[in-house]
Amino acid sequence: MRWPSRPSLPILALVTTAILLLTAYHHPETASLLLPSSFSLPSQPEYPIEVWPAAFPAPHTMEADEWNGHVLADLEHCKREGNCRPNQEKVVLLASEQVLGGFLDAWKGGEGVWAVSIVSADHLSVRQPSSLARPKPFTSWDIRSSCVSMAQKSRAGWAGQSERSVSTEPSLIALRGAPEVVPPCTGYQGGPYAGRQRMSRQSRCKADMPHIAMADGEPKLTIHISFNYGFFRNGNTDLDQRWILSAEPGAPKDLSTFTVLPYSQEAECKAIEYIPHSERPRKAWMFAKQATYLYLPDRYFAWNRSYFDLSAHDARLGGMTWKGAYQINDGYFRDRIVDEPLAAIPAVENMGEIGGEAFAQELANSRMLVGIGEPFLSPSPYLALCLGTPFLNPILDWHPDDQFDKDWWLTQHYVLQDLGPPYVYHVFAHDYKSFVKSIEAALDNPPPRGKIPPGHDEAAVREAVAGWVETDWEAEARGIREQVGDDQFDWAM
Repeated sequence: MRWPSRPSLPILALVTTAILLLTAYHHPETASLLLPSSFSLPSQPEYPIEVWPAAFPAPHTMEADEWNGHVLADLEHCKREGNCRPNQEKVVLLASEQVLGGFLDAWKGGEGVWAVSIVSADHLSVRQPSSLARPKPFTSWDIRSSCVSMAQKSRAGWAGQSERSVSTEPSLIALRGAPEVVPPCTGYQGGPYAGRQRMSRQSRCKADMPHIAMADGEPKLTIHISFNYGFFRNGNTDLDQRWILSAEPGAPKDLSTFTVLPYSQEAECKAIEYIPHSERPRKAWMFAKQATYLYLPDRYFAWNRSYFDLSAHDARLGGMTWKGAYQINDGYFRDRIVDEPLAAIPAVENMGEIGGEAFAQELANSRMLVGIGEPFLSPSPYLALCLGTPFLNPILDWHPDDQFDKDWWLTQHYVLQDLGPPYVYHVFAHDYKSFVKSIEAALDNPPPRGKIPPGHDEAAVREAVAGWVETDWEAEARGIREQVGDDQFDWAM
């Protein structure tokens, strides 16, 4: 996935795909500099979900600097008045283009949807911490700032690289009040797997204790407050897999211990007008963001390209039509670009690149969302189910001796494997008969609106984020240090 580049990062801060959990300090002298003319965070424990979209800046209307000023001002105000909400004195630094693109620019890639949901949970429940973004340039640190952290710009490296490559352009968001000086870390090279694999660094920071120290304008961030941000359950960590944040639980037989921070599209769904099935055309939506998905090998592409034209003329489906929105993007999974002409798919009306709002309207006006194998674990099926549009989930691989053993299935969206009709139809790849039968069932027996899979409602997101923030990660990290021995352990990022 690609997201828009931005000249500098925001106090939301996900650094080189990491989230840093810090504690903010009170500096009365900064309050007058930061108090905004109009800004307030909700004070009620249960913030009405219907107004979530209105509680954040509209796309392209606010830069991270302005947002950060509001957040810091609110923090200073509550500390001065002595009425801070639970966890409000903790700060989550996010410095990822995924977060910035999703939160400030309404980028709808999976990582962007996830990031916005986490930020929403941070800000719109009294149990959550404030979030910060936008480090100041490294060369012009402002000593009046209330918060400081080292951040590095990140660039996605999808083409034949490991999980991610990160450039080293240091910038700062500072936290004051600690006694010692250490040089900032300036590099991180991602790797292909999770666990106790040590990150290679272009320079190392040294620290004896897991805390933030500040003096003479130099920050120190230690690894127990540094979390990798990996939508697809991968990445590196100096500790163990609990320091890798994932958007989804593991597939069956997955024994990994990633920290799951789920996301929800419940608020977005509630803002979209529901269209009764009786008023929808007999239309299925072919779910393919990239045209190259339709030319991948059989292990990735679940169907034959002839299926769409055949089904459009199949009497059992009563003249059903097909639409989709896909394009050719040579910067997206470059290793899967095929070296052949990509002809139009017969019977499918391709709308090309469309925005998130238009896509949501198409989902709301379709009778079924039909997966083709990719994109994997996309948020779109969740939104479809909430809008009353069922999802056809392709089964790409299975146990040769028992194809109905779900523990061995490889599906486009494994999280939905436990849901069945009328919400989700699981169809074995290259089985045209079952392909048509499932679409026919969806047309004849549409699901009710408002289906939210377990763990993907807003309450679950808030609970997960609160649990993550309130965990004593220093104690957890010390337990690992005791296991491996001090001489093998480096606390610094």
